[in-house]
Amino acid sequence: SATAGEKFPVTVKMGNEYPHPDDNDHYIRNIQLFDKTTLVAEASFPPGTQAGHGAKGHTEVTFHVMPAGSSMKLTAMSYCTKDGLWESDPTEGTVG
Repeated sequence: SATAGEKFPVTVKMGNEYPHPDDNDHYIRNIQLFDKTTLVAEASFPPGTQAGHGAKGHTEVTFHVMPAGSSMKLTAMSYCTKDGLWESDPTEGTVG
């Protein structure tokens, strides 16, 4: 749960099971975090900044989110320049 009026950290990690390429033409371009249908955070990455050009790794970002309302339903989305869009399972929590 989160505390009303206080930011809380949310970490999103891509490639948890398998490392992802970080090449000029195949890389994670961005990660977005939604609360239901509202975009609450976004990070963009140039190629080669997460694992190194030609390497494979895990793209990870920690957002500091201000809770809104009495509950949140967070979903992470990511875009890969070759594989397309990825969406996480939603995570629900209360704000107190």
